[in-house]
Amino acid sequence: MKPSAILYRARAIVDAAGLSAAPAALLLRGGCVLAAGRPEVAEQHPEAGRARVVDLADSLLMPGLVNAHTHLDLTHVGPQPYDAKGGFIGWAERIQQARAHDPVDVRQSVLAGIDLSLRGGTCLIGDIAGAGSLVPLTTLRRSPLHGVSYVEFFGQGDMQNAAIATLSRIAGEISHDMAGVRLGVQPHAPYSAGLRLYDAAASSGLSVATHLAESPEEARYVAHGDGPIRQLVERLGVWNPAILQGDDAIGQGRHPIDHLRSVLRIAPLLVAHINDLGNESQAGDHLALLARSRCTVAYCPRASDYFHHADHFGPHPYRTMLDAGINVALGTDSIVTLPTDHADRLSILDEMRYLRARDGTDPMTLLTMATVNGAIGLRFDPAFVTFSPGPIAGVAAVALDGDAARDPLTAALDGDAPITLLPLAPHSASS
Repeated sequence: MKPSAILYRARAIVDAAGLSAAPAALLLRGGCVLAAGRPEVAEQHPEAGRARVVDLADSLLMPGLVNAHTHLDLTHVGPQPYDAKGGFIGWAERIQQARAHDPVDVRQSVLAGIDLSLRGGTCLIGDIAGAGSLVPLTTLRRSPLHGVSYVEFFGQGDMQNAAIATLSRIAGEISHDMAGVRLGVQPHAPYSAGLRLYDAAASSGLSVATHLAESPEEARYVAHGDGPIRQLVERLGVWNPAILQGDDAIGQGRHPIDHLRSVLRIAPLLVAHINDLGNESQAGDHLALLARSRCTVAYCPRASDYFHHADHFGPHPYRTMLDAGINVALGTDSIVTLPTDHADRLSILDEMRYLRARDGTDPMTLLTMATVNGAIGLRFDPAFVTFSPGPIAGVAAVALDGDAARDPLTAALDGDAPITLLPLAPHSASS
């Protein structure tokens, strides 16, 4: 039975494809947009006369948001302080100890993360599933979210062989797309995954993500093969001399982006963070390489500042990347890096507001990063997060203050009202 249409009347509507109207109306049937824009436009649609009317007169309507990089299986850990003395690796060890390993516990953590994501206005997500785990994938496929579940892989030197075999088996046995959630793969990072493992991932035909150029510890280990990461690898008993041997070896003086140069030529990657573009003589070449590779950078503003990365690398170059033609999306990272007063949601709107307050970033640039750019990075049709006629991943509403003269999107970003997803009937994801 075809669902009946709903006509939402709102103060304003906006998306990153050029739609902007105030007052506004949105006509939906199930998970599809029938018409959107000024009230007279939407109300001229043949189905408008039979639609149920919902009044959202004090709200701005926007597409549901895209969280391009998060770790839902860490939700149970909750916000944690960062001890700069222990550095990034000391922090990572503590979080690894707190990570859930029992599949039942992993599922419960992911379920909690899904709930916080929906509360934060997310409709499309790029989730890092943990080492070899399919639990987050199956859990997401039973949720209202769309997106990609990136199964994570580790292995350098001789230990790449087992990881590549597991990756090939998963790619061959698990459905690549079901219930709007796709299977993806993530070699963890250049300091924990060898280039043969990256090559296998990039050649798999699946969406590929990775962490890249995130920390000074990563830069040192990839370039020189020593430092805190080398110490950690030795403590874990996974060091072997092959890590420093062969064409894919670390310790050859390369910047992490240069280390992945050959991989970036194979397939467009979703690369999280890129806090470090290298020195002045390297940065321009790295920007050009990232642009040519058609990769997407998933920038997690609050997480980057949580780790004090600007103290080492300077302000994050997301605006320079955008100017260079690089597709930059937004992510939350895990709940671990969030302030305790925001622990009731995983919200890209909070990331947008953070950049707006810190940098004065243009509101439409932020909306584009939070919707269209994220969809592109996850290999979804960008129209899936606009009000173009057809399927839409989700619709969000943000209450506005009483100042009708202000630009509605600017008012939503400068305010602190929560974001609410409108109920949609299930539908198929757009490719």
